[in-house]
Amino acid sequence: MEVVLNSGTEAGPFYYTADLEINTKKGTLTTRSVGVFEGMPFGLGTQFDRVIGGTGIFEGAEGNLFLKFEAHETGGAFVSGVSGKIWLD
Repeated sequence: MEVVLNSGTEAGPFYYTADLEINTKKGTLTTRSVGVFEGMPFGLGTQFDRVIGGTGIFEGAEGNLFLKFEAHETGGAFVSGVSGKIWLD
């Protein structure tokens, strides 16, 4: 994962890129992610994922996912929502 601080302060927003693997009992879905996160004062973020591979039922899959998330008040977890479409062969 690459994380780049976008401002000169720790509280500023940052953006990142990463490959994400989502493991299920029926296979693994691999996506390439691009996101932005505002750490202070809100702990809000959004992320776009493009499907780049998979195994099991996800082999040959295509599609996109959109995630939005908010840091839990304890700072130890995220609450997130996911939408998008995945096409399977």
